[in-house]
Amino acid sequence: MNRTRSVGLTLALFAAAGLAFGSLSAVDVTSDRGVDVGVAGANEDPYLGFEAVNRSAGGDGDAVVTVAYENRFGVPLDGIEIRVTRGAGEEPIATPEIGGPISAGGSATVDVTVDCGKSGGDALTFRADAAGPGVRASTTHTVEDACDAVG
Repeated sequence: MNRTRSVGLTLALFAAAGLAFGSLSAVDVTSDRGVDVGVAGANEDPYLGFEAVNRSAGGDGDAVVTVAYENRFGVPLDGIEIRVTRGAGEEPIATPEIGGPISAGGSATVDVTVDCGKSGGDALTFRADAAGPGVRASTTHTVEDACDAVG
């Protein structure tokens, strides 16, 4: 029995030492990551710019509203999805899409035709969603009196 007891104590000692000191495996992991952030210009904040460029008369009492979106991010945008609604009831007018990439600092225009004979107000609301590498942007702008060009 002494031999069994001695083997048991030895095993217990090894088990206690294993619990106290671990399994001697690697426990320290390090990593190194670089981060690069850029914007369109030194004095400019990154954003999706919007400008109502032109209102002109179209055919049959329609008006054509041209707007421009400018990429003020430091990376290209994959494209811009746009939803245009009219008046307080938000009647859908158009869903133009700028499908191609827009370079950093670049811009693209969209033409929207408005039936000025319909009621519902002349104000157009442009909602745009854009995405690029590490960038998502949404913006909403209103163009008042879209049918002024028709007269």
